[in-house]
Amino acid sequence: MDFLSPGLAWFAMAGSIPVLIHLLNRQRYRRVRWAAMEFLLAALQKTRRRLQLENLLLLLIRVLILVLLALAIARPYLTGGALPVAASQVHLVLAVDVSASMGYRQTQKTPLARAKEAAAALIQSLRNAEDDLITIVPFHERPGVVFGPAGALRSDRARAFLEEEVRPTDFGTSLPRLVDYLVELLDRPESARPERRVFILTDLQRTAWHVEEPARERFAKALADLGRKAEVVFVPCGVPEPSNRTLAHLAARSRVVLARRPATFEVRVRNHGPLPVPGLGVTFTVDGANPQTDRTALEPRSAQDLRFTCEFAEPGPHRVSAEIEGDFLAADDVRHLAVQVLDAIHVLVVDGEPGPGGRGLEGESDYLRLALNPRPDEPARPGVFTVTVESPAAFDEKRLGRYAVVVLANVDTLSEEKVRALEAFVRSGGGLLVTAGDQMDRLTWNELLYRNGRGLLPARLADVAGDKEHAPEQARRLVEIDFRHPALDFFRDRLQAALGSLVVFEYLRTEVDPADASVRVLARYDDAGQSPALLERRVGRGKVLLLTTSADAEWNLMPGRPPYLVLLHELGRYLAERPDEALNVSVGEPFQLLLRMDRYARDFTLVTPRQEHIKLYPAIREDHFLLSHPSVPEEPAEKSAPGDASALPAREMGLADAGLYTLIRPGDAGAGDQVVSYAAANIRPEEGDLDPATEEELRRAYPALRFRVADGMESGGGPAAPPAHRLVWTWFLWAVLALLLAESLLAWRFGARQ
Repeated sequence: MDFLSPGLAWFAMAGSIPVLIHLLNRQRYRRVRWAAMEFLLAALQKTRRRLQLENLLLLLIRVLILVLLALAIARPYLTGGALPVAASQVHLVLAVDVSASMGYRQTQKTPLARAKEAAAALIQSLRNAEDDLITIVPFHERPGVVFGPAGALRSDRARAFLEEEVRPTDFGTSLPRLVDYLVELLDRPESARPERRVFILTDLQRTAWHVEEPARERFAKALADLGRKAEVVFVPCGVPEPSNRTLAHLAARSRVVLARRPATFEVRVRNHGPLPVPGLGVTFTVDGANPQTDRTALEPRSAQDLRFTCEFAEPGPHRVSAEIEGDFLAADDVRHLAVQVLDAIHVLVVDGEPGPGGRGLEGESDYLRLALNPRPDEPARPGVFTVTVESPAAFDEKRLGRYAVVVLANVDTLSEEKVRALEAFVRSGGGLLVTAGDQMDRLTWNELLYRNGRGLLPARLADVAGDKEHAPEQARRLVEIDFRHPALDFFRDRLQAALGSLVVFEYLRTEVDPADASVRVLARYDDAGQSPALLERRVGRGKVLLLTTSADAEWNLMPGRPPYLVLLHELGRYLAERPDEALNVSVGEPFQLLLRMDRYARDFTLVTPRQEHIKLYPAIREDHFLLSHPSVPEEPAEKSAPGDASALPAREMGLADAGLYTLIRPGDAGAGDQVVSYAAANIRPEEGDLDPATEEELRRAYPALRFRVADGMESGGGPAAPPAHRLVWTWFLWAVLALLLAESLLAWRFGARQ
C-alpha cells in the first residue's frame, strides 16, 4: 500500500493522544489510606476486571478513529491485486516524439510507427472512467497538445486522434523544452488527478538531451519537479545500433556571390555510423539542373568536406542543392541553399578631401577607389566592386538603398538629415566604413554619430596621435589582430605577417566603452596604449567599421602595398554581406527579407515545398519594407489550453517543412509574376546523430529525475503499463464513521451501567 499524499500519513501519530491523556490522568491521583475504603474496595473487586476492559475498549476505538482518519486524508491506494475496488482517476500524458529522426527506417516499422502503436496500447489499458484525462503531446523542438480532456470521449476516439494528428515532421528534438512544457501542463488545474502518468515515447537521441551549461541547473530542477508531479516512463522506440549518414553543411565559400564569376560551394558529409563508407556519392545541382557528382570515403564517425564550383549567368535569386545517396533516414540526405547573386558590390564613397580636378591620386578616396575597381572604364571586364564617388554635400541620402556599402573617407561633417539616413541604411542591413583624416570635425562626429554610444560610431573620437614628420623610427604597425573575425580570416593562414607589416604614422585615438557588447576591436597599434586601429559595431541588421587612420597615404604607407588592396576587398565583401535576412534557416525558424520600396506590392506569395500558397503583407520600415513569415504579432498570443487542438499551429513556427520556398511578387499591368527570392529550410545537422542515450547515462547525468525505462520496444513489443492503482481511502472513511457510532453507543451503555 502507498499514499497519494504520503506527508499527511504522519498525522496518524495523533492516535497516541488518547493514550497520553490516559497516562497523564493516572498521575493526577494520590493514594491515601482510609478505613472506610476497605469496604468499598472489597465491593469493587467484583467488577474491576469488567471496568478495565470497557475503558481499554473505548481507548482503542478512539485511537483507531484518529489513525484511520489521518490515513484516509493521505489517500492510500493498492497496486495490482484483484480486490474489487474502484480504479483511481488517471491523467495519462503521452508525449510522442515526432522529430525527423523518428522516420528512420532500418526495419519494416519506423520508430514513430512503433511509438504510435505503444501509445494506442497504453490508451487501451485505461479503464476509461468518465473522470480520466488523456493528453497527447507530439513533441519536437516546440511541443504542443493536440488532444486534451477526454471527459466525453472514449478511448477509441483518442486512438483515432492519435493516428490522424500525430505525423512525422522535419523538426529537431529538444527534451529540455518538453520537460518545461510537461511541468507547466501538470500545474494546470484541469490536470489535477490522484494518479498522473507521463509516458515519453522517443528514440532517446543523446543529442536531444544537450543543455548549455548556464541552463543545466534549471533543467535539472525541472526534471526533479516533473518526477515529483507524475510517474515518468521512457519508452525507447528506436533501434539499438543505428547507422546514418548526413549531409551536414552546404554554403558558399565567398560571402558575396557574383554573376559571371566562379562561385565555390562547400559541402560537408558526416558518417554517424560505426562502419566505414567506402564511396559515398554526392550530387550538386544549380537551379535544379546541371548536376555534378563526386564520391568520397568516410571513416566511422567522421566528416569529409567537398567543393563544387559553378557560375551564375545572371544576377538575381538562385538556388543550389546537394544530395547524398539514400540511407535509412532520407530526411537528412539533402540540403538546399538560397543564393542572391549580385552583378557587383555597389559602393558609395563620400570623399571629404577630393583631389584637384579629380585627376591623379591626390584625393582622399583615390587609392581606395582604385583598389576596389581598377578598371572602371572596361564594362566588358566588370570588377567585383562598382564605385561611385560623391562629395559630402552632393550625395543624395534618399538613394542610399541602391548601394551595399557606404564609405565616409575623411569627411568633416554631415547634416542631421544625412546622419539619420545613414542610420536607417545601416539598421536595414547596409555596411558603413569610416576612415579617419585631418578634415574630420571630431566634436561634431561625437555629437552626431557617436551620441554617447547610441549612434553609429563604435567609439568616441579623441585626439590625433603619432608622428607628423613620419620618421621611420616612429612608425606604428598592427598587432593583436583578430584573425578569427570574418573580415580578416583571409589573412589567418599565411598572410598574418603581411597584414602586420602595414606602416602607420598618424591615427586617431578613440575611447571605447568596455560595457558596450556591440563593439569589437579587430586590430590595435603597437603604441604604448595599444590604441584601437580597426573597430566594429553592430547596428540593427548592419555593420559599421572604423579605420582610425586615413584611406590615402597622408597618414600611413598602406596604399600601394599588396595587403592594402586585399584588406579593402575583404572589408568591402564583409560589409556587403547580409546573412541575417533569414533566407537560409533551420526548420521552424522565421523567414525575413528586407526590400527597397521600388519593389513594393500590396501582397506577396510564399510557395512552400508542399506547394501551399501563403500570403505575405509588407511592413514598411522607413525607405524599406519587411516581408516575414510568420508575421510579428502586435500583441503576444495567449497560451493555449491543453485541450485546444490549435495549440501547435504549424504556420506560427516559421518555415515548418524542409525544402525550398519561392517568394513571388504579382506582376504589374498584366505582366507575369516575378520571383523575388528563394528561401531554404533545412533539418538541423545534429538530428542525424541517432545514437541513443542509455539509462545509466541519464541517471548519472540527472540523478534528481525519478523515472523508469520500459522494455521491449526495440524489438517491436509494447511497453508494459504499470499496474492500476486502486484507491482504498473511502474504506478508511467508512471505518471511521462506524467507529464513531460504536464509540458513542458503547460510551452511553457503559456509562448507564455504571
